[in-house]
Amino acid sequence: MKRLFLLALIAMAANAADLTYTETTQLTGGSMKSMVGFAARLGGTNLGKGVTSTVVVSGNKQASRSGDESTVIDVDKGTMTTIDYKAKKYSTITFEEMVAAYEQMPQAMADAQAKQPKSDVKADTKVKVTSKATGAGPEIAGTSTKLVEVIVESTTTVKDEKKGDTATITSTMRTEQAMGTPQGWQAIRDFYRRMAAKMPLRPDAATQMMRQSGLTVEAMDEAGKKLATLDGMSMRSVMQMIGSGPAGPQVDMPSGKDIARGALSGLPGFGRKKQEPAKEEAKAAPAGPNILLEFTTEVKSIQPGVADAQAFVVPAGFKEQEHPMKRLAREKK
Repeated sequence: MKRLFLLALIAMAANAADLTYTETTQLTGGSMKSMVGFAARLGGTNLGKGVTSTVVVSGNKQASRSGDESTVIDVDKGTMTTIDYKAKKYSTITFEEMVAAYEQMPQAMADAQAKQPKSDVKADTKVKVTSKATGAGPEIAGTSTKLVEVIVESTTTVKDEKKGDTATITSTMRTEQAMGTPQGWQAIRDFYRRMAAKMPLRPDAATQMMRQSGLTVEAMDEAGKKLATLDGMSMRSVMQMIGSGPAGPQVDMPSGKDIARGALSGLPGFGRKKQEPAKEEAKAAPAGPNILLEFTTEVKSIQPGVADAQAFVVPAGFKEQEHPMKRLAREKK
């Protein structure tokens, strides 16, 4: 009897480390929303309609699939595998190879900068990060949430030392996180902790990359500390990219049919048969913060104790190809 009880406990513990959830990322607003939608009609990802991802976690494995592509991380093997189900191809990189590729980036950035002609224009970027709890949030996928606001303010000062001209550019990224603690959420938290322990990036390499990108390392450290204090799982994240100055006009981009009609109207015999009524000029939005883009990611369903083992397996017959980061690292040597 004791043996059966022990086996039952072990089985329950194993299932507790399994989790499957789906989430949708969608472009939900901003003065540049129509431009992004126009790009989608030309063949890009249609974020206006939303992109759904399914994440499966089982112990030390995680698979994240969106559309025809999936990324499988195996902490025990120390590998990350990208699977393209449409092209029937896959590529694998080890944690060590990925870390080595990242650590080559500072030198690659320095080499690229050294090849550029000397410029009298200097840029300095300062970043300020603040966060605060803003109260109770909505119920999402059956889970009550609490709202946390994180604001990253970036100020870049560009100076032409030869002419003495100076310009300042400010931008803000505001993220509202609806944090919740659904049953089984610890599986994803514990997975990332084990992954971080096995794939550490040397602090000096990360620091060099940030400094060469013009970012203040101290501010990024502060951001990391603030984000680490958020308890639970992000059930919804609303990220806004905010520019300085008043909001620009909301301009509707033309459809593919409009573009074709416009092209044909310039050819003999393809003129318009009737005069189209003139469209009203786009009206500028009221003065205030200029929200350029707004993205919303929200958990739609969550199933603790559930994991499809096939999500971590490369289908038979798929052809292996070199991982892009391995190729990039090889070319930089």
